[in-house]
Amino acid sequence: MKGHGISHSERTEGTCSVAVPILNHFGEVHGAVSIGFVSFNLTDERLDFLIKNVMETGNRVSAKLGYRGT
Repeated sequence: MKGHGISHSERTEGTCSVAVPILNHFGEVHGAVSIGFVSFNLTDERLDFLIKNVMETGNRVSAKLGYRGT
């Protein structure tokens, strides 16, 4: 998947985060949405699920700001 960032224990050991950009009607980055979570029992399937949901949220917010890209 493209269009997201992942942090593994970057700031705090045992935590991860996933972030996606919020785009305005010009396709410019206007902000971001992210989630943080503990990683002690994180599976690849769970990480994919979290990425998918954060990306869907970012896409919905971007659409409300007028972004029409893919």
